Amino acid sequence: MLLFLSLNALAATPVFESYLDADVLESIQHKHPIGVVGWTSTGQAIIHSDEATTKRLLDAGIPLGSVQKEASPPMDISADLFHDELRKLADNHASAELLTLGHSLEGQPLLGLRVGESNPIWRIIGGHHGDETIAPRIVIEVARKLLEKSPPFDEVPPRGSIIFVPLLNPDGLNDGSRYNRRGVDLNRNYSWHWEAKEFRPGAHAFSEPETQAIQSLSTLGVSHTELNVHSGSTNLAWVWNWTTTPSPHETVLQEIAEAYASRCAQEGFWLTNGAEWYVTYGDATDWAYGTRGNLSFTLEVSDEKSPPQAEEASIIEDHLDAIANWMELEPNLQLQLVDASTQRPIQGSLRIPQQEATISNDVATGDFFHLLSPGTWEIAVESPGYASQEILIEIPAEGTLSDTLSLEPDNLLNTELPSRLFSWSDQPQEWVLPESLQDIQWLQLTKVGSPEQMLSVEDGLVEIKSNLLSPGPWSVHTSKGSAPHSVFIGERNQELFLLDYHLDGPRLYLEFAEISTTAQVFAIWGTDRSWTPVPVTNWISTELSLDISNVPAAHRVDLLIFDQNRVVSLLDLFGDPILDVQPPDDTGFYEDLPEDSPGNDWNGDTELTASSCTCSQSEMDSQHAWLLSFGLLVLHRRKRKDTEDIIAQKNS
Repeated sequence: MLLFLSLNALAATPVFESYLDADVLESIQHKHPIGVVGWTSTGQAIIHSDEATTKRLLDAGIPLGSVQKEASPPMDISADLFHDELRKLADNHASAELLTLGHSLEGQPLLGLRVGESNPIWRIIGGHHGDETIAPRIVIEVARKLLEKSPPFDEVPPRGSIIFVPLLNPDGLNDGSRYNRRGVDLNRNYSWHWEAKEFRPGAHAFSEPETQAIQSLSTLGVSHTELNVHSGSTNLAWVWNWTTTPSPHETVLQEIAEAYASRCAQEGFWLTNGAEWYVTYGDATDWAYGTRGNLSFTLEVSDEKSPPQAEEASIIEDHLDAIANWMELEPNLQLQLVDASTQRPIQGSLRIPQQEATISNDVATGDFFHLLSPGTWEIAVESPGYASQEILIEIPAEGTLSDTLSLEPDNLLNTELPSRLFSWSDQPQEWVLPESLQDIQWLQLTKVGSPEQMLSVEDGLVEIKSNLLSPGPWSVHTSKGSAPHSVFIGERNQELFLLDYHLDGPRLYLEFAEISTTAQVFAIWGTDRSWTPVPVTNWISTELSLDISNVPAAHRVDLLIFDQNRVVSLLDLFGDPILDVQPPDDTGFYEDLPEDSPGNDWNGDTELTASSCTCSQSEMDSQHAWLLSFGLLVLHRRKRKDTEDIIAQKNS
């Protein structure tokens, strides 16, 4: 007999929402673990705090207004409703592809819809916060009208691709909570200037499967602009959110926002720079802009987070013309980056000198798609293992600047440092560097969209913690040079892994437990480590047949297989192949979480450590199980009593 006790529901203690005057907020914000989640129309801050903090503030006489418990499960809506609507759109329209981006903590699917197949990509993402139910509704309605070519989307010209992700936080929606099932604010969990001091930002950047799904979605293609849909106000905000210092794109971002507002029919709709409204860290739009150059906006569509269903249609209608106009926003800069020697495309970035943010290209095609204000721009062109260049480009007032840029190799180490696979594991793995690199003191791992990893080297040994790295290839940088795409991290999702392979002349057969029709395969070889698409010639549910006639057998060749937002690897295809095999049941990804502290209230103040466990009858008899269940019940009732006391204290 197996006994499984899920403690996710208790992992996050209750959150209280209240209103606070701005001057009082300023005096207490750095003394207590509270989170600002918005502002009322009368200028009061909407704050969230846990039970203990709320009680301390009330005991201290802090004038909290309208104190109420944050989570309130909706009665007439569920994540399944939105999932079903998205599936119907995919079933009814051949031009729409249903995307499975991953699963929530409770196993709910994270679904998206893609219309189109090429670059550049427009993205509309909703439902970071589960209590903002109008957000997924507006994303789905825009997708529906675009597919049906209903006004005003009948005039949107077909170009590039549009990706819709209506509901990123299905568990939060089912709970009626801003937070995911672990009690983490997903819109504070991205890696761009992630801060532990935020309210419930997670144990570390990208600690949550929901934000990991967006991270993985960004691996292929170039998303050049994005709307992150929220509710709780009625405005459009552009980056930055973490600092009031203007971004290099301040002018063009403001122009796009003004164009949106001119077509938005919503009464009282207003515009702002994100940080000028209020400062946040680990925000989705900052990450998309900072790591990829995505011109990203936060769109707030309703003062009420969950307006009555009778009002939803008019709210959506107010925004349709503005969103259709945003979909016509075209890049005016299209560049391709190639290796000067091989002329093959390479991954790289454009950077405006003295600026932290980068503009990233398509790793497979080398293409950049971007929008800059007309005029002369100084741009640094960079790629791991290549000599950087600084160039001047002239952006025309009309039309598009197209060109090919080439970089010269500079201390590429891929010959000395052949590719290496580290399967997903909760245990550190030792990496013995080749003799030529035994004397280095450090190495750095980088991957676009992921936090950089600086690792120490001792006597030629490096410790790799694969469960802290996102799946796929990472580039290695040392004091002696760089090796692009040379460290491969195994897939953490147990639903995709390689079982076997078979070479038969120009054909390669890959066997899986399950593989979808949308799988893509890339071959990587040579010092430039360019990603070359490999044609899929046949598919069955457990096998891919590949045409590898254009893949050189004389090289060390590595394969990447992408399927439904997951990636697995096969290294050294023609030599001594290494397969990315199934990860263990418990990857340990959430072990060693920080303890609660005033500076990092990631999961509230409960003393219970939340983790799943599987216990056989021999390991836990019925008496122990009864005692544990009774203990959980007591804890639950104690928490409920604390909640009632706080409400009573405020209302007395």
